Amino acid sequence: KYLVLKATTGLATQAIGKARLKSGEGLTGHAAEIGKPVAASHASSDPRFKYLPETKESMFQSLLAVPLISRDHIIGAINVQTREGREYASDEIHLLSIIADVAAGVLEKAMLYEEVGGLKEALETRKLVERAKGILMKRHGIGEQDAFARIQHQARSSRKAMRQVAEAIIFAEEV
Repeated sequence: KYLVLKATTGLATQAIGKARLKSGEGLTGHAAEIGKPVAASHASSDPRFKYLPETKESMFQSLLAVPLISRDHIIGAINVQTREGREYASDEIHLLSIIADVAAGVLEKAMLYEEVGGLKEALETRKLVERAKGILMKRHGIGEQDAFARIQHQARSSRKAMRQVAEAIIFAEEV
């Protein structure tokens, strides 16, 4: 839905994570929406241009935006800007498109690693909660739902994660 500035060389670094465009908005959003490179020799004169003051990009004249596409899905865009107005040659557009393809693959791989790490964490937490429930069920002669409710209540009242409460129950049982 949005393109958010994640990295830059040349724009204001304080805009990272804050500067954003709606899909289709600005030259970059347009490139992402149509899935093709968009170039403008005088970007601010282009009717599709969207100025983001937080980026301090007013010093740049030309802009080349290329979508980052992975598995037929647009996951972002990469831009090149120059201080002087210029036309981008087809070989420059082609080169940035190749760079964008490589970057999209690397970014998707990083996102998958992050997702797998989150899934591993969730699975490990679930295993610990299950083990802690078993301990409570045995110790207090209660059912599974009651044991889960106790862990959940303790997590809320102590403002700790359920994983931390489960680990404490398991630790107490082992001591």
